[in-house]
Amino acid sequence: MKKILGLILLLGLFVAGTANGAVVNYTVAGSPGVTVGVDDEKQFFTLTDDLYVKNGSNIQQTIEEGTVVSSHFISAEGNGIKSVAITFSDIILGFIYNETSLQNSNYLSYKPDTFAYSGINISDDYVSSSDDLFSGLFTLTGGIDHVRVITAAVAPVPVPAALWLFGSGLLAFVGFGKLRRKEISAAA
Repeated sequence: MKKILGLILLLGLFVAGTANGAVVNYTVAGSPGVTVGVDDEKQFFTLTDDLYVKNGSNIQQTIEEGTVVSSHFISAEGNGIKSVAITFSDIILGFIYNETSLQNSNYLSYKPDTFAYSGINISDDYVSSSDDLFSGLFTLTGGIDHVRVITAAVAPVPVPAALWLFGSGLLAFVGFGKLRRKEISAAA
């Protein structure tokens, strides 16, 4: 019995932690000749300088220094047209798709400084966002398109205290059961 209780407590320690996700899901449709990749870059990163991004209406805005963000990298490569819809776990603050801006925001990436970014051509491609949904339409003729999506980094969600309450309640039931069995055997 002690081994079972110890195992339950040990399991509770491993289960109790934090839960956080970045890319919740994404769908891709279009030409089979286009490959799309989505990678989480730096998560819970505190900006040390202002970051200039485009918002969901394609208007430039500033994410201020000191803001905690997460970065996600989308790449499309090949020949053809591909639409992408990506749902993130956090609110989208903006995106970066200009080649120079991608290079300047490389500190959000795990890619080497020598990585050759290729932004998107806004006359051929379309990107937009609302809340936690990013949408993109990439038109490629043998090239590569890159977009960096910046989301608000919400603190990890702690596992509820109900888990500890449940564990202590379970221990109480086991203890009361043992006590009751002792009383019954002593009365007999």
